Order: sequence, then C-alpha cells, then structure tokens
Amino acid sequence: MLARNLQHDQDSMQSDNEKLLLLSKKQVSVLRLLCQGMSAKECAEHLHLSHRTIESHKYRMLDKLNLDSHNALIQFALRNGLGMQEMPV
Repeated sequence: MLARNLQHDQDSMQSDNEKLLLLSKKQVSVLRLLCQGMSAKECAEHLHLSHRTIESHKYRMLDKLNLDSHNALIQFALRNGLGMQEMPV
C-alpha cells in the first residue's frame, strides 16, 4: 500500500511538472509573484503590465492547468517550487 501511495505521489509530481511546461515564461513570472503574496495590481506594477493583462494570464493558467481557483493555482505553484524563488528586480 505504501508503494502504491509513493507511486501515486511520483505520478502526480511528474504530471505537475509536465503541466508546468505548458506555461509561458511570462505566466511563470506572474505565478511566482502571486505566490509571494502580491495582488494582481502589484504584479502589474512590478512587471510594467496592466492589471487586466495579469488577470488574463491568471485565467489562462487556470485553464491550461485545469484548476478552478486562485488558491488551487497557488498550491500548484508551491508544490512545484515556484513560491521559493525570488524574482530579480
């Protein structure tokens, strides 16, 4: 049973890693900032984009990753180590 659970965890991680490859570099940048607790408006200011562009990236990520909420998006990012990296200024 333990081996089955470990295999499931490995499959989930591999699946997450494959999903991560679906995101553009800009989407990954936005996701990292969201994981750091920034609002869409703060992300927009940091990346010199409009608030609507950030929201568009967020909704496209939700669609690409087949997720249903902002919290699920953040959890996905944290599982994949995106919340731990600092963005260059």
